Amino acid sequence: MVKKITIKAHAKRKEELSPSVDLIRPDRSLQTILNLVPNVNSLRLPEDWQDHPRIKRVISRTGSRWTELDVDGDIELSRVGGWNYLPNLKKLRCWSYGYRERLLHSAPIPDTLDTLDCWGPRPSGSELPPPPTNSNLRVFRTQISHDALWFITHLTKLEHLVLIESPLPLSPSPDPSVLSQFSHLPSLKSLTYKSSHSTPYFHPTLALLLSHLPPSVERLEFPHVVPFDQLETFFASPVSSSIRTLGLSRKVVNSGVFSGQVGTLTEVSQAKGIEIDLIDEAKGVFREFSRLLACLPYTTLTHIFSLPDL
Repeated sequence: MVKKITIKAHAKRKEELSPSVDLIRPDRSLQTILNLVPNVNSLRLPEDWQDHPRIKRVISRTGSRWTELDVDGDIELSRVGGWNYLPNLKKLRCWSYGYRERLLHSAPIPDTLDTLDCWGPRPSGSELPPPPTNSNLRVFRTQISHDALWFITHLTKLEHLVLIESPLPLSPSPDPSVLSQFSHLPSLKSLTYKSSHSTPYFHPTLALLLSHLPPSVERLEFPHVVPFDQLETFFASPVSSSIRTLGLSRKVVNSGVFSGQVGTLTEVSQAKGIEIDLIDEAKGVFREFSRLLACLPYTTLTHIFSLPDL
């Protein structure tokens, strides 16, 4: 059974293609495919999909069927009626979103959204707007920034948070009031922290987040680099008492380079009744999403369009 459609577009001229390739209008081809698989509700789009108006029109016309969008670029909402054209969207992965004339990220997320992977750094003046008061966002992945931390503190139903370290430390440090609100998130169960460095150097923000970890958090994950020094300090504090599982990079642990630190951390974890789980970097939207797909008979329909010059 087809579960997801992936669109790959190239802009070759007709004379550059094999004589056996028929050059057809991509919007008609896409509409034909969608008619053949009416139950498909998951769509992956290339980075430049919005440069092709006909494709964009088909997607917007069929917007109510999409519950999952995986976009290798931006979602620009100004010409498609804002979020209204995606009334049933539950999972979204994209670089950024919003109204281009008012900078991306300028559109509050819909309250239907359950999972948001917004992985692009935000330019100055393009801060995240507050989520709706009835936000149902349960899983959020983003690069660390002042506005992202502020945004997170308003997500009362957030269960799984994935933070990607920014290339430079936050300056100034996060406001104490934001950290205090972070520590009171009522539903957060897991925190995954991905360093942007290949060595165990971590920004001071990580230590601040660990010292203000909500008591509901039971799982910590470090799939890239393991912050041994920060974890030693963290597990010596009462705030660590809720942790039941510690996910550590399989590559780091098995490398043997940090065998001493791994041994010490293992002893501390065992003394506290914490299970250590060796993990790999998730290549999907989220680790839990990737595991789910691995367990399903999952077929991807890929259609390659020959796009004429527009």
